[in-house]
Amino acid sequence: MMGGAELKKRVFAILLILLSLLLFTACLKKENTDKTPDQGTEADGNQNSSVNDSVKQDGSDSNNTEKYDLFGGKALTEVSSDDFVNTIDTLKSNVLDLGKGFEGFDAEVNKMYKTGVDYLKIGAMIPAVYGFTFAEGSVSSLRYAVGLLLSEKGVTVSSDGLICNWDEIYGISLTTPVPYYMEAISVEKTDKGQADTLKEYGAENPLSKTMVPDTEMLKGLSADELKTIYDMLVQYENKLYELCKNVPVKGKRSKNGFSSEYHMLATMWYIEQENFGGASETVEKVVLTAPFVTDSYSFAAYVNLAAGDVEKAAFYVNNGLLLDDMNGDINLFASVIAYGTKDTAKAKDYLEKAKKAGVSEHYSDMLKKMETAV
Repeated sequence: MMGGAELKKRVFAILLILLSLLLFTACLKKENTDKTPDQGTEADGNQNSSVNDSVKQDGSDSNNTEKYDLFGGKALTEVSSDDFVNTIDTLKSNVLDLGKGFEGFDAEVNKMYKTGVDYLKIGAMIPAVYGFTFAEGSVSSLRYAVGLLLSEKGVTVSSDGLICNWDEIYGISLTTPVPYYMEAISVEKTDKGQADTLKEYGAENPLSKTMVPDTEMLKGLSADELKTIYDMLVQYENKLYELCKNVPVKGKRSKNGFSSEYHMLATMWYIEQENFGGASETVEKVVLTAPFVTDSYSFAAYVNLAAGDVEKAAFYVNNGLLLDDMNGDINLFASVIAYGTKDTAKAKDYLEKAKKAGVSEHYSDMLKKMETAV
């Protein structure tokens, strides 16, 4: 079996060949369009223009890649801050306070929600999605578990419009450990082995030690106490749904699901098999589990450019630029995309920034090709 380092080296070699072909044929793809690329925009004081300004936005030039059910059926790469302008100001005061025994849970949920708001304001959609879905997955799982505990006590509660299925709850977020412990409560009486496995998986996430409510404490609460908590969670959850409804990111029960390195290796495996549909899906999980690591954005751009999906690549590049507009790798991919859309001036500008900052060794050949091409 090929080791991780050897696989990574081979994958980058495959991608470089594909990108070389893309680089020298990209201009031909636009020969039959009269579209004139825009010269860039400014967002929230950021002087770095968007790569997407030179890429079609209506999806008509896509390669029929699978769309993922984020934000009401939109693909992750189709979501923009414009989708939230009517709700964000009214919801940014959404604060959870469940009281004693839930301090760690409250603190982490509120922090992640604020993360979503803060990054939404600057248009960085991947960190925003990360924050909002973490909060939503955590709250939905606790609310569902509390509802099941109430049912055991003979109390019926309303769940209209709420997710009441563990598979769907796991699908909301890749990064919260809460569903593992909450589902364990619901299955431990019938399948202790499964409950232990779920808790073992959840423990792989360091946040499990600080934010997951004590399950024995939960089970010991009275019906009235549980009902109070349930109602508070539903109120908070409904506000979250107003902002980002139906946001499954295809999360699953997995011991390695929290790990961006695991998703990166899965992406490399798909590339090795020349399955770029699978690679595109798993690289999305790379950035959603490492949304503040710029390297994850350059890798996602790399994969999607090799697959010929310039729009997706541009989306990841734009998010990466919002996090670090002087990163060499991100600017290199911005240069490739601008060159491919015949915006030579912008390609040169990004290339100079890439050269000044320096690029990773595995992108050095691409840098040389760009220096020759531009």
